[in-house]
Amino acid sequence: MQEKLQEIQREITEKISSFSSSKALYEFRKTFLDNKEGKISLLMKGLKDVPKEERPAVGKAINEVKEWALGLFEETDKIIHQKEIAEKIASESVDVTEPAAKKEFGSLHPISLIQNELIEIFASMGFEIYATAGTALALKKDMVPANVVKGIADDPDNNVLTLLDSGKIDYVISTSTHGRKPSLDSVQIRRKAVERSIVCLTCMDTANAVADCLMMDRSIDDIDLIDITTI
Repeated sequence: MQEKLQEIQREITEKISSFSSSKALYEFRKTFLDNKEGKISLLMKGLKDVPKEERPAVGKAINEVKEWALGLFEETDKIIHQKEIAEKIASESVDVTEPAAKKEFGSLHPISLIQNELIEIFASMGFEIYATAGTALALKKDMVPANVVKGIADDPDNNVLTLLDSGKIDYVISTSTHGRKPSLDSVQIRRKAVERSIVCLTCMDTANAVADCLMMDRSIDDIDLIDITTI
């Protein structure tokens, strides 16, 4: 496994500087991080074939390479994007009489970034991701595919609640802290998850722990029960 990870790092390092467009870089990125056929994603899915006692260490090594690759691709994409902008500016004349273009400020909240990374882990394990429009857009920017589902107020007959009723959902990640008013979407989603016996994760730490457990592919039969009265 270590040799495969080193080979992946070597291939990325050798080729990543040869790309001059964001599109070409994205296609190269999919070779390693595509949810279904990416080399790193396939290694993650192959954890189930690793001896149980080795899975935690192997899973950690794969995640470290994945995080390294994500960071390198992101940094390289920024550099390419800056070059593309500079080339575009150089090739275009500027009309000083035109209004100045509006500049967007700010970035995703750190918690949102962590959430997106976590959802990408679930996607890499083969889970199909559903999200409302805003979240789906943020995920798309991080190159994580997601099915857009309508909010409760958007369509009373086809929305996130009816999706939960459909039986397609195994896990719900809802970390909203906007209160407990019954009218809030987050409250209704959590209530529906309870009614349908769907696991609802309201804390990022818990969701991350669940992802780690799923990647180890363990069951209750693999757990040693300990009588705490004897400790």
